[in-house]
Amino acid sequence: MTPLSAWWLISDNTLTMSGSVVGGNISIVETARDTSSGGPALASKVTFLTPFLTQVTDHKVYTKPASVVHVTNQIALAGGPSQLTSFTQTFSQTPVPLPAAAWAGMVLIGGLGAKRTLRRRN
Repeated sequence: MTPLSAWWLISDNTLTMSGSVVGGNISIVETARDTSSGGPALASKVTFLTPFLTQVTDHKVYTKPASVVHVTNQIALAGGPSQLTSFTQTFSQTPVPLPAAAWAGMVLIGGLGAKRTLRRRN
């Protein structure tokens, strides 16, 4: 998964599932990793349906936003009759933060422009 623009990072995602169980169980375990660092998982999510317990949505904010995310899903259907109808993954993007030097440069340019405008008025 990559963001729509190079100026954005992926910051979180939601896993949602729907289905039905009679006597069985359905579960989805999802892991998101930052492929650029190869480090630990950014987030892990779990959704499940059982005759007694249900969690059909899980949302996690990543430990740090990433430019490329690799997502793996493990889907399990066990026991009696069960049906996984669908599952969806939704991702959010956030702008890439500018470094302090870029902010300082913008302030400097803005200040020079204001000084020049004031000088012309006098």
